[in-house]
Amino acid sequence: MRINSIFLFLVTLFSVVQCWEPEDQAIFELQDALKKVDPKANFYSILEVDKTADTKTINKAYRKVSLQYHPDKNSSEEAAALYKLLTSIQATLKNKKLRALYDKHLKRGFPVWRGNNYHYNRFEPSVPLVILMVLLFVSFAQYLTAWAMYYKRKLTPPVEEEKETIKTYTQLKKELKKQKDAPVISKKEFRKGISSESIKVEEQEIPTPSIMDVVIVQLPMCIYSKFTKSDKPKAE
Repeated sequence: MRINSIFLFLVTLFSVVQCWEPEDQAIFELQDALKKVDPKANFYSILEVDKTADTKTINKAYRKVSLQYHPDKNSSEEAAALYKLLTSIQATLKNKKLRALYDKHLKRGFPVWRGNNYHYNRFEPSVPLVILMVLLFVSFAQYLTAWAMYYKRKLTPPVEEEKETIKTYTQLKKELKKQKDAPVISKKEFRKGISSESIKVEEQEIPTPSIMDVVIVQLPMCIYSKFTKSDKPKAE
């Protein structure tokens, strides 16, 4: 179940890398149609307004340009093609959300249609792709570091530390509690000369690094566990 949640998280993150919203698609198609008539034109230049023009100015410019390219006054094929686009261009610039989106693409540059989607000619990673790349890099570095530390601890002989004699019975009991299957030492035996040197220190096993411990795996597992915990009904 955890593996499925990790896979779903990575697929979802990767799928949004080149996923355009319907509003983006509509703007790209309208811009492409405009470029076929005038390769250097944009929505502002075709209405002959500044990029900072308000809605009132845009409406006024739209009426003026509409008369200019109206089939009754201009019979050219170019004018007819532009006239069909003017209403959509005006509607885009009048809508605050669509206008902000158009301005963003106008500043960044419009992608081109290739295959079955719009793509940029130059590589421009989106935010989800940057996040994915960072997670992969951090996870790779984390995994290599874990193996380096593992072999370092494996190949480095343990340093024998100077052992101190336990001076009190209480100290001895605390030391024995830390160990598994430790013998029970009575006060009488302790008085006969039991010291910390007689306590065998257990060697700690060095855990083998696992790919399941890296951040790109642990992050979706953590998110999944939080959602599953929140879905569980509280015990009365």
